[in-house]
This record gives sequence, C-alpha cells and structure tokens, in this order.
Amino acid sequence: MNRALLVTCAVLSALCALQWVTLRRLKADLAVVNYSTAVREFDARREEIDRVIGWLDEDTRGAATGQSPRDSICASGSPNVAGVRDTVFDVYVYLRSRAAGVSETDARQRVADERDQRGHIH
Repeated sequence: MNRALLVTCAVLSALCALQWVTLRRLKADLAVVNYSTAVREFDARREEIDRVIGWLDEDTRGAATGQSPRDSICASGSPNVAGVRDTVFDVYVYLRSRAAGVSETDARQRVADERDQRGHIH
C-alpha cells in the first residue's frame, strides 16, 4: 500500500514538473507571438502613426510658444523626460484606441481626456 502511494506521488510530481516546463514554454511562445503581432500592427499603421506623432509634436510645440502650460519635449535643448514619457503614453493610448476600432478623431479625444485626467491642460 505504501509503495503504491509512493509511486503515485512520484508520478504526480513528475507530471507537475512536466506541466510547469510546458507552461513556461507556452508563455515564451506567446510573448513572441504578441511581439510579432505588435510589429505587424505597427507596420500596417505606419502612416497613421506618423500623423499622430505630428499632431502630438504640434501640440507640444504649441506648449513651448505659450499656448498651453505643458512643457515641450526639448524646450531648452535637453530632453524633458516627463514630456517624453507623456508623449509615449499619449501614443500608447491612441494606438490602443485605434486597435479597438475607434476613429482617429475619437482616439485623439481619448488622448486629450487622458491628459486632463493626468492634470495636463491642452
């Protein structure tokens, strides 16, 4: 009886180890697939991304000329880390919105709304 129980425990332990290794491989494969999908999505939207970055750049330059209290990305010749971070976040919000099927205009509005929530005035 004890031997049967010991053998059962050993077999179950081996199966758990096998499942653990399999799950790690699947997670690694999924990360590669997600990255590949993101790259394909980015390439398919290259022109649109150029437009939104241009829009964000114009908005940031407007901040540098006093139209808005937000700091520009490179107002003094050195990078403004907070400005870069906010711009990257804005692009992320925009792309996530577009991936969900939202129009360009509505995606830009979502960016503006996110800025308002973060305490920026545009």
